[in-house]
Amino acid sequence: MSSIKAGQWSIFSPAVIRDAISGRLGFQEQFGTTYVSGATQALVLKQNAIDSSATEGDAVLYAGTTNGGLYSLNYDYSTDSWATQWTWLSQPSGSADGFQGNQGIGALALSPDGTMIAVGMGNSSNFGPYTPNGVGLQFGSIQLDGSIEWLKPPSPDLLAGYPQLWNARDFVWRDDGLYIAISGVKGDVSKIYQLDVDETGQFLTPPKQVSSLFLPMALDGNLTGDSAVFYGFLYEGIFSIDSAGASSKIDAGSTDWNTLYATRFDNSEAIGRLVSEINPLDPDGRVLLIGWYQYENNITTGSISHVDRLTLDADNTVTAVESIDFSGLAGSSQASPASLYGNYALGFDPRDDSLNTIYVGGNQYLSSHPDGATPYAYTGGLIRGDFTAGAIHAVFGPYADAEGQLVDDSVFIGAPHADSRTLIHLRTLTGERVIQSDDGGVWQLLASETEPSGLSWQSLNRPGLHSLETMSSGWDARSNSLVQAFQDNAVSIAQLEDTYLSNVWGGDGNLAIVDGALPNDENAQVWSYVNAQQYMSSGFVAGMALEPSGAISQVEMLRLITNLNGSSVQPIELFENYALLYAGMSSDSGSFSFPSMVNPYRPGDVVLAGNSGLYETFIPNWSHYAQAQNSGTLQMLPLIPFDTANRSVTSISLGTTATKAGTIAPEKPFFWDAMVATTWDSVTQQSTIWYRDALTLDSAPASLAEVDKDFIESIGLAATLTSEQLISDTAIQTDSAGQIETIYWLEASRSLRYLQIPGTNSPFSPSADQGALVIARGGELTRLPYAETPGLDQLVRQGDFWGPTAIEFLPARERFAAQLVVGGEHGLFASELDDLGMPTGFTPMSIDGLTEQTQYGSAIMELTYSSDDDVLIASVLGSGSFLYSRSGELGEAPIGIEQLHVSQTSVPQNAAETLDKRGNPVQGGFFIELPDSAFDQAGTARIGFIIEDADLWRTHLDGVSLYTSIESPFNLLDNDLQEIREQFTFYDFASMRVGQFKTKSNAQELPTISLPYRVELLDADNAVIDTVSASIDLVPNGSSPTFSVFTGLMPEDRAIFQARFSFGDGVTFQKLPFAIKAALPGGLPEGTHVFAYQVDDLNGAIIIDDQTYLPSSENYLEAVLSRALDSSAPLTAQYAGDDKGLLLQDLSNMFLGGSISDFLSTEGQYFGTTLTVNMPELYGAGILNANPLVGIAIQYPDGELKVTTSDAASFDGNVINLTPTQANQGVVLDVGYGGIFATQQSSGEIVVAKLGGMQSATGFFRVDDLFGKIDGITPGADGYAEVALSRSMNENLDITLTQAYGTTASYELDGFIAGCYYASYITLNTATAQDALQNLLDSSSTSSDYVLFSMDEANPDLFGQSTAAAIPFASDIIAFEDMPYRGDMDFNDVVIYYGDFI
Repeated sequence: MSSIKAGQWSIFSPAVIRDAISGRLGFQEQFGTTYVSGATQALVLKQNAIDSSATEGDAVLYAGTTNGGLYSLNYDYSTDSWATQWTWLSQPSGSADGFQGNQGIGALALSPDGTMIAVGMGNSSNFGPYTPNGVGLQFGSIQLDGSIEWLKPPSPDLLAGYPQLWNARDFVWRDDGLYIAISGVKGDVSKIYQLDVDETGQFLTPPKQVSSLFLPMALDGNLTGDSAVFYGFLYEGIFSIDSAGASSKIDAGSTDWNTLYATRFDNSEAIGRLVSEINPLDPDGRVLLIGWYQYENNITTGSISHVDRLTLDADNTVTAVESIDFSGLAGSSQASPASLYGNYALGFDPRDDSLNTIYVGGNQYLSSHPDGATPYAYTGGLIRGDFTAGAIHAVFGPYADAEGQLVDDSVFIGAPHADSRTLIHLRTLTGERVIQSDDGGVWQLLASETEPSGLSWQSLNRPGLHSLETMSSGWDARSNSLVQAFQDNAVSIAQLEDTYLSNVWGGDGNLAIVDGALPNDENAQVWSYVNAQQYMSSGFVAGMALEPSGAISQVEMLRLITNLNGSSVQPIELFENYALLYAGMSSDSGSFSFPSMVNPYRPGDVVLAGNSGLYETFIPNWSHYAQAQNSGTLQMLPLIPFDTANRSVTSISLGTTATKAGTIAPEKPFFWDAMVATTWDSVTQQSTIWYRDALTLDSAPASLAEVDKDFIESIGLAATLTSEQLISDTAIQTDSAGQIETIYWLEASRSLRYLQIPGTNSPFSPSADQGALVIARGGELTRLPYAETPGLDQLVRQGDFWGPTAIEFLPARERFAAQLVVGGEHGLFASELDDLGMPTGFTPMSIDGLTEQTQYGSAIMELTYSSDDDVLIASVLGSGSFLYSRSGELGEAPIGIEQLHVSQTSVPQNAAETLDKRGNPVQGGFFIELPDSAFDQAGTARIGFIIEDADLWRTHLDGVSLYTSIESPFNLLDNDLQEIREQFTFYDFASMRVGQFKTKSNAQELPTISLPYRVELLDADNAVIDTVSASIDLVPNGSSPTFSVFTGLMPEDRAIFQARFSFGDGVTFQKLPFAIKAALPGGLPEGTHVFAYQVDDLNGAIIIDDQTYLPSSENYLEAVLSRALDSSAPLTAQYAGDDKGLLLQDLSNMFLGGSISDFLSTEGQYFGTTLTVNMPELYGAGILNANPLVGIAIQYPDGELKVTTSDAASFDGNVINLTPTQANQGVVLDVGYGGIFATQQSSGEIVVAKLGGMQSATGFFRVDDLFGKIDGITPGADGYAEVALSRSMNENLDITLTQAYGTTASYELDGFIAGCYYASYITLNTATAQDALQNLLDSSSTSSDYVLFSMDEANPDLFGQSTAAAIPFASDIIAFEDMPYRGDMDFNDVVIYYGDFI
């Protein structure tokens, strides 16, 4: 039985990430040794003198993490080794003694004699400019073993509290006092103080303000003596502070320093860093490095640019100036120390006594490389600049040379995590060494033992360093696995007893949820959904299926799709980006993270919020209801009306205990559980509470495409209450029927979890302590003010800027009453609930390892409940995750994998061409996991990876790799071998490894393509111990080409369209057909012209030369004409008559209503004009890189113009009618070459109606792509008709018609392959497809004499011109004319309905 301590929080023990994906978070030569922890801002080193004593050179490294506190690591000089574990030094004491601050560290400094340490709190996290309210400056007395005895915080506290929100930026401690640079929360106001501190940590004299600046500044000075302290800011220059505390500007002397400084200013460069050392050629002088960054619009963002090296004499006069330009070579746009601290490391090379060589570190390097090489890792590193030689070199690897070949030594160099911050020096037996802090913790740069000039990176992250900034967590009760998303450090998974976390994703982790309510089948997979920042705008998540052992059995890239208003299926990112567009924001300026939730009581309910929208799963990706076209998708429905990004979702609460008890148990889409959500409108400055009681349905749409507006409204949330305060989180209590009894919500000043929510300025801002816990029950509101409610008065403090962040309801259990848990910046508090759902009294919760009821000092970002284990998970910003169990019992301990395990991978053939934040293709992966028994006594295991048919893999994949890069030389397919055999070494500390692959982008949908491979566990002699065969299965996921219809922002009888071929497939528009199949009825006046025109948003607006024309504008129609899309031929009605012609309504009445009379009346009634035209602009890159939005226009011969964006119209199937009162004026427009569809079922029934007197057979045939190709043969080419009929018969899709003239008949077919494309045909004067094929083989006539296809191009006449023989009235109805050259053109001779397959 697994257990944790009952009734208190336990810190989830794996605290450091190890690489399961080489090169994702860092790179080490030995796989598995890239250890990563949370972002670390400040470093100081206390090192003993090199004096031949027993402890000479021993050191203690102090690391201040961004939100995880202060830690120490001991170094042994004689053995050049570090301790195996970090020690947490900022552990709260729970009393007036001990550490009093929070865990967000901004700056550190040691006293000149090394006996004291100064710790300054600050907003150093890249998560955002967040500073907890509390003690901001504290001193400690350093003990002989490196531990710290904390001293009482001095008064006044210069750093904490609103409205200043001052943050520690730089500390320099010299003999005349501690100089501290502090900055406001936005970095736009900065101050420097001189502090005179005694041995008790108190101020001997009041703090002396030396400077006050209105821009970011840098501070530097040596750590001993009375040398100058330097600071600088943009407008004024560089200043020094002498031993008397007087400030003066450095003198340019005879140099051109002032001119150079002015040039930097004119070039939009600002000062990011200052570093100084004693001049080795002049002990009284200094060498000062000035690190600049170049900004564009404002100083808060910018890239590292120049570094100037100033030589100063004893009077701080500049005697020499040298410069190196690092622009474009040392990171991208995160160098600014304004709002955030900036990823900008700067320091001297300790191996160069002349101080002519420096190191510069930025955030990441992507394709930029000083040596002109190509980096493979999307990690970090340093750039070395040599002022003597003027040379710049990279100190990170691996990378390729100009010929694309891997540079062997670059593998040895390796790389740390991205986002460099601080550099310090360590003295070792072999010389001085650089230690770096970055967003992945702490690293050292080693000199090579075999090559003195070589360098290599080594991680110093190891157990004990609990500094990961957790944004989201999900718990799998079967395997005791925790999936966590971390700021800066991707997404990882680990089981409770693991030593390390294993990373499974990249980017800034923001989504980590587990659909973990135990399914009825104990062997079923539990799905986790993960992704990085802004995932709703990118439109996809990664799904990972977990087995009961905790092994990952399947990985899917899931495109998020929806049916926003019941009109058509669309990718969610389209609407999310439009929400930003309508709010005047760019597509990359949306919220960094979004609320999300899974139902803790039942599987299949996943809710994701976006920039404006709120979406819930319609059919889960693992459901048996999911259709082939939904492979690789997560189908979701909107729960609240579309709005701009000025409205943001701030909280979600979902689920009723009744479903856990089994009283309400239907699966999706027949059951929709109780839910509450809140939104904040930055325009009205108001929150709205939305709700839905549990809802059970007798019937539901079979597919997302069939969802209509009524269904969306039936399952949507209703607005119930409003509030003048921002609501940060909610919880609900329901009755046994799933009806909401009680709603709990937290008022906050601003959203801490979702910092990018615009304009969250609550009325009681600036102080959150004026807010309250609000309880809604029985139509009444109870408000419990934080400041006046015992227990909650500790949750907030006077002057708090944010407020509480998370609340969760824990249902009553056999031994436990229902409980309400609240979390925020200042800890976790709980209360039992009485029978009316009211709290009986809040008390601080206890954390294992701390004094009872003492809080940790890191902000709680999220609370997630798992009903299966009755476990609550707290995602903590800077301290990992905490687990809370009332009983302490976590069920039976999972049995880990007992043998070699390889995940099975199934991905759509046309997987989304999605790129992660660093430009990597993200398409698929597989996991190789080893049991403990696989490792030998040395802790190693050897794995063989075998691909027997490499050519098959090369045909369908661009690459496969067990490294983060799929490029050469890591691409295993980048060779000519038919059989590929690779060996990899695993280590017992890293038993999981992730492989990645990229599929080729094409327009094909073929039957499932299986790419088999084999993984072998080998012994020391390479004999096979165990073998697992697996495959990457590329499954067809085609969806029928269509015009997506947008009606939600317009009147119901107005519409905008978009040509789409899939739900976000990997086929770029250039590879798709540019065709439109059109049919213009004879009811239109001759000469009537139909065309498409481009619009610029979902309102139908047209923007020309910055002038916006709305559909209601006076000159809108002129704008429409100017935006008409070109086509290869005009869509113009050629004939007008009185014939009624065939109507879609006639066919619907017959196939769906059972009435054939209207259909029979169309015999001999001429339909009109049919043709296929190319319209490339319809598939070009429109707004937001999607196909353009268009309206459809009809211009009559008299000049009258009707358009779908401003005139009443009807839309049914493929028919658009701008004169709805006249049914025979509906225009048929089919996307593509006509009648090509993607089947979603393998078997079913079709219905055929026959009004043709000619003997005919009919049927379907599979085509390889949307062009209609078969094995490379294009429609209309020689032999096409023969291969089409042969494939139809071979796959049992030919139909011999047994019905009489003027009847309908049904036929069963079971030869379809779900997800593949199909077209249809009829034969002429033959009873079977076989007869028609034989006639083709025996004759030299054109194929159109024996068979006609739904695609015009496949019907060549004697002159090679294509012939229209069919009209696709809808995606599931095709009507054939059996005599298109000389017949009555009534298109009713053979009509096929195949709705079962769509």
